[in-house]
Amino acid sequence: MTEIGRRDFLKVSALGTVAATSSPLWYDLLFSGNVPPASAALFEHNFGITKEDMGKILEIALSKGGDFSELFFEYRIANSIQMEDDIIKETSENISLGVGIRVLSGEKTGYGYTNDLSFDKMKKTALTAAAIAASSSTHRVANLKEQKPTLQVYDLNSPFVSTKLTKKLDLVKE
Repeated sequence: MTEIGRRDFLKVSALGTVAATSSPLWYDLLFSGNVPPASAALFEHNFGITKEDMGKILEIALSKGGDFSELFFEYRIANSIQMEDDIIKETSENISLGVGIRVLSGEKTGYGYTNDLSFDKMKKTALTAAAIAASSSTHRVANLKEQKPTLQVYDLNSPFVSTKLTKKLDLVKE
């Protein structure tokens, strides 16, 4: 067995712990563990944002003459467990939530972000992005049709964040 210094061990352990306990996850699984049959239902079910609300926000984003607008929703949970000398010293959980709104108009790009998913805050954010990329053209919002992923990379039925803390601690100790 190769000897490793304490400092190097702590660095490697910390990286391994962070890698093992941090995971970006789909919104629906963070609350109920159920995968809605349609992706639009996921936003309405978990955040109260309907497909119609998304369409209105996209139209508002194009209200200053943008060519294209998009919404990027984020919900991420990161868990961390720190162990030193076989003793768990600290555990933490961080949640990032928000929506980014981007508007393209020719060579201009407007972007706004809010961590408040109320319709009024998203509207204000869309107007900010629209003002940054303002132009005189007029475009309509595309039809918001749902697309099924062709390849499922992550097991959405058992996200790591739903694992009990005791099992995570056992994994770190192992």
